[in-house]
Amino acid sequence: MSKFLSPRWKKKEGISNLIKKVNLTSQVATEKLKGSLATKMIVFGLILVLIIIGSLQYIALSFSKSTLFSITSNQAKMLADQHANSMEDDIKAIVNSTKSAATKRVMMTELQPLIMEQFTLLRQAHKEVSRIYLIDTATGKSLYSLTGTNEIDFKQKQYFQRALTTKSLVVSDEEIVEGSNKSFLYIATPIGEKADDTSRLFVVGFTIDQMIQKIPEISFMENGYAFVVRQDGLVVAHQNPTNNNKLVLAGDKDYEEMLALMQHETSNSLLYSDHGIDSFAAFAPIPLLKWNVVLSTGTDEVYGEVDGMWLYFVLFSLPIIGLSVWAIWWFANRIRMSLFAIARDMDQIGAGHFNINVKVNGNDELAMVGRKMNDMAAELRKLIALVQGQATQLNVATDELTLFAQENKGAINVITDNISTIAQRVSTQTNEVQATANTVSEISEGVEQVA
Repeated sequence: MSKFLSPRWKKKEGISNLIKKVNLTSQVATEKLKGSLATKMIVFGLILVLIIIGSLQYIALSFSKSTLFSITSNQAKMLADQHANSMEDDIKAIVNSTKSAATKRVMMTELQPLIMEQFTLLRQAHKEVSRIYLIDTATGKSLYSLTGTNEIDFKQKQYFQRALTTKSLVVSDEEIVEGSNKSFLYIATPIGEKADDTSRLFVVGFTIDQMIQKIPEISFMENGYAFVVRQDGLVVAHQNPTNNNKLVLAGDKDYEEMLALMQHETSNSLLYSDHGIDSFAAFAPIPLLKWNVVLSTGTDEVYGEVDGMWLYFVLFSLPIIGLSVWAIWWFANRIRMSLFAIARDMDQIGAGHFNINVKVNGNDELAMVGRKMNDMAAELRKLIALVQGQATQLNVATDELTLFAQENKGAINVITDNISTIAQRVSTQTNEVQATANTVSEISEGVEQVA
């Protein structure tokens, strides 16, 4: 009988365990949801919004700075080119006049008055010119001079050797050295109609003081300044005249990149540090001299308006952040309420109320959870109904088995009584057979004795 009753106990135990698991799951879900999801979503959303807005601000500011730098760079290079071309044109004017005078036939003669007349005309055409020599290349001494006799050994001059070697016009700045008070340039060219006769060299020396005096007058932005620098780093002209031929940029790490770019002899611009101050510079070459006109100013002037835009970005971002936080809170609170409703329904299901039907609105994940909850409740109802039906059938079968067992017990008692009666009768018959056997045995013995 116990074997037939054990399945009923197992079914009840399975349902009890299922209900306990549902209750436990519901409690865990409720604890996890309690006062945390909306807060986490709001915090996460706020952080995400701040990151996005910060990234957009950074990108916008970077793009604005890049665009502004490009525009400023192009304009500054154009301005530097204008000043460089102006200086180049001034020097070219003297170079062309020098070359024109050198090609005069009189330069190949010994006619001193005519030669000196050419010197005077050149001096009158260009007030910057202060030294003119006609040099015998064999001796390295001047044959004629604007300033009279001199003992200069021109063979020691680089421009003399270069003009003699290249057989072409040379412009030299070799006498502009660090610490010199005056800045003189020299033009050396062979004579003759084609300016290729190296028996004599025509040398013209002129000052660039007028060009140097224009440098402080160059206006660049509000606080910017200009200077002229050679490729070796010597500043020839500066906004501050005390730096002329005194300031050397070579060896200064702040100007390494600038001097390296100047070697390409093209207009360029860069950002650099001027003794700890973030600065911007644009420069343009003077091809004849291989000098560069530099325009420099602090980056605060270049990016001044852009650097102040962050405040506008912040003010513009505040309402966006507030609206985003409100939208995230509304959405998170809605999800939270939906999850709480599902958790309450799970509690009721766990308590045995399987007739719960979760209200489902929409087609999102929460709606899917609600539908699955309804499916689970329906399956549980079917399972309960099935278990109840099986339990009823099991009870009926148990009652039938009990009645059948009782009936079998009566039959067994009757059979037992009959068996006992039969046993008694068999025992009596056995005794009678034994007595008969004994009688037959005695008769046999009597017959033997008679025989």
